[in-house]
Amino acid sequence: MTIVPVKWIGRHRYDNAKPRDPAFYDDPLRARALGAHQNGIEAFPFFAVAVLLAEFRGSPQNLINELAVLFLIVRIAYVLTYLGNRPRLRSILGTSALRSMSRSSSCR
Repeated sequence: MTIVPVKWIGRHRYDNAKPRDPAFYDDPLRARALGAHQNGIEAFPFFAVAVLLAEFRGSPQNLINELAVLFLIVRIAYVLTYLGNRPRLRSILGTSALRSMSRSSSCR
């Protein structure tokens, strides 16, 4: 959901025949949206493994749900700070998201 709005807003410059055209991402906001999108793809496997580990360990379902929702909320804030070009706050939120994942996989 990070890259779709940027492509829609820039639809006059975006060419669906060349979806990876680097010229489209020359704009700083579009480049940050692409970075946030790629970071989300990189973070998802860790999130999925953490949730599965918590499930297999028999952790309380309510706790797993709450931590998963917390992760998603922090990730949304992370994307907004990525788009807003706030690198220090973005790093703090990224670390917080990772901590929520590690708690879910280690809880019992």
